[in-house]
Amino acid sequence: MVNSYDTWHGTKNVAKQLRPICAGTVRTRDRTWFTELSDKARCTKVHLYWCMRNCGGNPDRLRAMIMNISKHFQGDHQSCYSESPYQQPGYSSTKEASHYAGSH
Repeated sequence: MVNSYDTWHGTKNVAKQLRPICAGTVRTRDRTWFTELSDKARCTKVHLYWCMRNCGGNPDRLRAMIMNISKHFQGDHQSCYSESPYQQPGYSSTKEASHYAGSH
């Protein structure tokens, strides 16, 4: 089976699926959505888009790149690929907050 999603539609649908667990009412907090994830939907979408654009069409590499996001959220960038901004000379972890605020 061939996936017909382009990168935009693929990441848009993931972000749509994340919304219910990233935001909600005070009454349902920690039951159906989690405050720890409240700032993660957009950066997850950006990360997925970046992975899809940089995997070289290799499904195993794509999977590994996507699964690396949990390490990103923990501040561990040792497993990042050489194309990642985290592996570029001069990139500092002090930029991390602004990095996930919008540009990946």
